[in-house]
Amino acid sequence: MVRIMQTETLTQQGKLIVSFIHKLMAIRKPSLRQQRQAVAQKLWLVTVAAARQGYFYNQLAVSDTIDGRFNLLCLHLFIVLRRLRQESLSNRDAKAVGQALFDLAFKDMDQNLRERGISDLKVGARVKEMAKALYGRIAAFDDGLAKHRGGDHQALVLAIGKNIYSDQKSPDLELAAKLADYLVKASKNAEGLTLTQIIHQGHFEFPEVMS
Repeated sequence: MVRIMQTETLTQQGKLIVSFIHKLMAIRKPSLRQQRQAVAQKLWLVTVAAARQGYFYNQLAVSDTIDGRFNLLCLHLFIVLRRLRQESLSNRDAKAVGQALFDLAFKDMDQNLRERGISDLKVGARVKEMAKALYGRIAAFDDGLAKHRGGDHQALVLAIGKNIYSDQKSPDLELAAKLADYLVKASKNAEGLTLTQIIHQGHFEFPEVMS
């Protein structure tokens, strides 16, 4: 009888241990939403790092101001979002990661505005303005890239000149052409990345530029 009771007790303890391990694994395993947010975070950091490279400001004369940095950020964010959009119709994860990246971008911008001392009442309006500006730039880059692929490269150069050098009265179109070439190359490189690399690993590569 004693041995039987001991066996039953060990079995019950074993079940409790297994149940605890399962619960522990469930707690540690991130949800699908958390996984997508983690991927979006990686993509956002890569995007910001690419947009902040000194080459654009020193060699291509993009204004190293709030507006200039924002414009370059829009350009690089467009490249990532465009790649995700290409897969979004057939892949739910691509669409979800794209949305998570978009939301994260504006959450970060919101925080930056507050850190600069802008009041809560004005932050909302500023973020809406930035969202409108981003949509406008994305549309311009998308249209320019489509025209480039149709043989009209100058249309892309003009789109870059208008939207990246928007704070300059007479942007240098030769420099704008170099940035347009960068956009073409970056978009082509992005198309060479697999969906697994992007939406599961948070991996994205931009073309190397001179320091």
